[in-house]
Amino acid sequence: MTILEFPLGIDIHVHFRQPGGEYKETVETGYAAALAGGIGTVCDMPNTNPPIDNRHTLKEKERLLDPFPYIHQIIAITNSNVTNNELVKLADKHSLFKVFMANSTGNIGISKEHLYKAFEDLEAYQPTIMVHAEDPEMIKNRSEGCDENLVRPVDAEISAIERILNYVDDFPKINFHITHVSSPKGAELLVKQNRCSWDVLAKHLRFNARAIEVKGNFARMNPPLREEADRMKLQQLLSEGKIPMVSSDHAPHTKEDKKNQIAGAPGVQELYPQMIDFYLRDIIDQTTLRKIIYDNPKTFLNRVALTHRKGTIRIDPDLTTEFNSSSIKSKVGWSLWEGIPLQGKIVSIDLD
Repeated sequence: MTILEFPLGIDIHVHFRQPGGEYKETVETGYAAALAGGIGTVCDMPNTNPPIDNRHTLKEKERLLDPFPYIHQIIAITNSNVTNNELVKLADKHSLFKVFMANSTGNIGISKEHLYKAFEDLEAYQPTIMVHAEDPEMIKNRSEGCDENLVRPVDAEISAIERILNYVDDFPKINFHITHVSSPKGAELLVKQNRCSWDVLAKHLRFNARAIEVKGNFARMNPPLREEADRMKLQQLLSEGKIPMVSSDHAPHTKEDKKNQIAGAPGVQELYPQMIDFYLRDIIDQTTLRKIIYDNPKTFLNRVALTHRKGTIRIDPDLTTEFNSSSIKSKVGWSLWEGIPLQGKIVSIDLD
């Protein structure tokens, strides 16, 4: 038996739901899921209830995170903190922000005018800004049984990415990062440039839009799963080493919540095992595996002087990973990967 060793991973995009969504996930249960999947460091998104967009809510969240030094909090840029100058006060001590160009869970989208002003206000601080890139003017209302790719079309993603690339020229001191790129067209725009970092979700690399026919609302997410040809093209770009980072967008909702039209699915525990499966099935090589889940995310953290947890995960390539009620650590207790065996299994984790 040959045991493989890889560095403990980094996931720059999770939603641990606290405060306000503790019935779905907490920082404790979310981090337990991360560690079980070989992820030692995460960046937690700010669309909680209340959102992390001012000094008061940030202070309360930092109190929750005190026992978890490798959960890094991202701060939201909102209409509110732009207009009341709270954003500048936050930027004096913090460097990592998130923009929701279109509303998602939490409803903290921002207007074009306030977004541009936010960048003007922040540029002197040279922050890193993560962007949920979808054009809100091109998104339609969701209804039961609708086609997700008509509700949140690829063109909405392309339009938003093009606008962000223009902002990169306007604000050269800001480090922009576009997260959860879901389409080959969007990815190919970003492959051609080196001014803006970006990532793709394991979900978009593993599942296509037909998953909704099998899994129903559990497979609804923002941006949505795309067509099989799109998924295969993203996977090809990954195999060619052209996708710089992967993340999970771990977005847990209870089974009861998912009976409605709410979007999002867990994934922090599944991220690394899926990439290991790709490696063991020769879709990616060892260099790419390390780059997408450790080297480039580490560079992302270093840019804003954030630390990462060091350690080693050991994989038995002859075993398989299966997600079920006994192995899922997320509080919501379900996974898109249930019933899908992944090649390779984490058999031990050593923390430095």
